Amino acid sequence: MDTNRDIEFETDYRRWLVFSESVNNAKQLKNLENALNKRKSTNDISVKKKKDGSAYEYFIVENGKSSGLKISEENYIQFLNYFQEHYGRKKIENKPFTIDKQKSLKYSSNGFSKRNLGQKQMFISVQEEGVRIPFLLEKISSSNKLKHSFTFSLLALLVLQILIIPGNFGGFSFGDIGTYTFFGIMLLMWILSFWSYSKLFTMQNSYKEIFRLTASYFSILWLIAFSEIIIITVFEGRFNLWFSLFLLILGQISGLIISLFATMIMYFIKGGKVINVK
Repeated sequence: MDTNRDIEFETDYRRWLVFSESVNNAKQLKNLENALNKRKSTNDISVKKKKDGSAYEYFIVENGKSSGLKISEENYIQFLNYFQEHYGRKKIENKPFTIDKQKSLKYSSNGFSKRNLGQKQMFISVQEEGVRIPFLLEKISSSNKLKHSFTFSLLALLVLQILIIPGNFGGFSFGDIGTYTFFGIMLLMWILSFWSYSKLFTMQNSYKEIFRLTASYFSILWLIAFSEIIIITVFEGRFNLWFSLFLLILGQISGLIISLFATMIMYFIKGGKVINVK
């Protein structure tokens, strides 16, 4: 990385944090925390990403310092967890408590919750600075992507009843407007699902991670929506086993196709780049 040729890079993040000036200043600590969580540069912290062979490395430099931290993408989460465990709590200790802070602290004493995921740990920020999450979305969200997607799929299905029930029981046809409304509600709920997850929990914003969250939502939604339609045909005496199986398979294929395009759009919105960062 040519722009950093005069910078000496430390590879031990523990040692780098000991000599960091940001961790001893409440305002700078917050800037450092935001930069590390979002993996983006701020006014005082430079975060640059460079591809090294098949892997990526991060170069982190504090403004005005001649030394920085070089860390691989593989070890970045471990570094982030270490930072939150040893330094993240200072942003709470150095600030007066407010109603919003007290509400967020129900998850832990320092505003972060440590969840065990096998041998890994993930720190979850309840509420980012300046970001307001509606109470309902916060209540139904979960760090578990499958559980999170399942809940929002059920919420989407509940709203879609305004189209499903009249069309199947009342014989009412909404025409093209109904089709557009159906997909509009489905996409809106997906956006809410992704938005609430990305604001409440730590995300790497990689294509794979976004696809997992997106595909699980659409797959579950189409499965339970078509299952409901099949149940309706049973009560109406129009049930056909082969057609029902075909409908379920078609729903999953459709959900997969939509997920691929939706993930592509969201990936580039969240920072995906066509050209590698130099």
